[in-house]
This record gives sequence, C-alpha cells and structure tokens, in this order.
Amino acid sequence: MDGNVVTNLHLALAYGVLSSIEENWHKSKEDRLTSSQQGEALTIIGRSAECSPSGSQSHSRS
Repeated sequence: MDGNVVTNLHLALAYGVLSSIEENWHKSKEDRLTSSQQGEALTIIGRSAECSPSGSQSHSRS
C-alpha cells in the first residue's frame, strides 16, 4: 500500500470515530435537557397539587 492510501484510511477512520463521539455527545446533551425539563414539570405539578383545594391533602377548619 502506498503512504497516501494508508493516510487517507487513517483519516477516514478518525473522522468516523470523531463523528460518532460528537453525535453521542449531542444526544446525551438532549437527553439531559429532556430529563431536566421533565423533572421541572413534575415539581411544578407537585406544587400545584399541594396548593389546590382539590388536592389530596385535607385542610379542616376548627
């Protein structure tokens, strides 16, 4: 094999690996953002239920 072929093969392999790493990084970032948004939504829903008169907690008057 000639040196240019080997170099091109190495570059193509490195490009593929780096592209895969970048794609996984972006997906991980999106997953973390989604999880954060879901957690925030659950917190808001929980607070809403605590404040709601129809919530599961009963407040009796004496």
